[in-house]
Amino acid sequence: TVMSFAGCGGKKDDTQTTEVQQKQASSADYKMDYAKQVKNICDYSAIPVQLSSQYDITDEAIEDYFSKNISSYGSKAYHEITDRTTVAEDDYVDVNYTGYKDGEAFEGGAAENVLIDLANNCNVGGSGYIDGFSSGIVGAKVGDEIDCDVTFPEDYNNADLAGQAVVFKFKINGIYDKTTVSLGEIDDEFVKEVLSGDGVSTVEELREKIVNNLESMKKNAASVEIVSYLVENCEVEIPEEYLKLRLDEYVSYIVSSYGATKEEAEKEGKSQLEQQIKEEIILGYIAEKEGIKFDEEGYNDFITNYTNYYSMAMQQSFTQEQFYEIAGYGNATAGEKIMKNQYVGNLALDKLAENAQITFVDESADEPKEETEE
Repeated sequence: TVMSFAGCGGKKDDTQTTEVQQKQASSADYKMDYAKQVKNICDYSAIPVQLSSQYDITDEAIEDYFSKNISSYGSKAYHEITDRTTVAEDDYVDVNYTGYKDGEAFEGGAAENVLIDLANNCNVGGSGYIDGFSSGIVGAKVGDEIDCDVTFPEDYNNADLAGQAVVFKFKINGIYDKTTVSLGEIDDEFVKEVLSGDGVSTVEELREKIVNNLESMKKNAASVEIVSYLVENCEVEIPEEYLKLRLDEYVSYIVSSYGATKEEAEKEGKSQLEQQIKEEIILGYIAEKEGIKFDEEGYNDFITNYTNYYSMAMQQSFTQEQFYEIAGYGNATAGEKIMKNQYVGNLALDKLAENAQITFVDESADEPKEETEE
């Protein structure tokens, strides 16, 4: 992501456009001449980039990615222990459970095939349980059905259960060790049974998806370094008129929507906008030099994905128009122009990332690895 949005809290209205903004000249009307504003452009043909070795796509990295992500799939992700049937205090145990208060099952107190980390009293890869929840499982045998007396804490967030004594009935389904299955151990049947929801049906498809995800992570990390390199090594003159238009929109939006003072908004916004505009000018200039042009189809995919991602991150659904208003600080037309400029800038950034001279740094040794990637 080349540009960012304000991270203020306490917003009053996500889509409000003030009357002041409507009457003001808009940054969307400003015609930027990138060639005029770039005073010195660095050699960007093979930008040197140092990345942590975690971004080096090796067989080990692929296996590590699989291991970290498969761990959230419950007992199917782990090796079952079959040479003993008695639960030890540091085991992973697959259970079904139901909670009862005064002899009746209570809402939200039941689950099946939950993998519990007994040593830490938590769901493997998930949240913790109330004190004493899983302690009664220790010593039980696979196949047993046991009752455990548990008392909820006085400050529990459900008033009906706070401070209450309940009984949890557990069925012990299996014991598992703490090592996940490896990518080399699974077959297509495992993928279909466990990972079909991820849009894959074979081990080959799974591996390809992992590599694509790692490539995306590497490109994103490289892009951050590339932008920093460009800003540091290129000389740019920011048009005062454009900066003022952008800053006026920002200040008006933050003051009206978040209750900040004009002084607070100006102080926060100026440096942020200067950085954004500097990046916009450099990448816009490079896009023009390299013949990279805006295309409607690609942009539609870009803005749809961006809007969906923003909605997910904010845990609130936004229409494309609402998103443009946020991007343009209350001015949807300006927001659309900003995002279209960003899309073209990102295309240029993708090309720079492809041609970058990447060196992977072994953080433990704190020295670059010999192999590089062009």
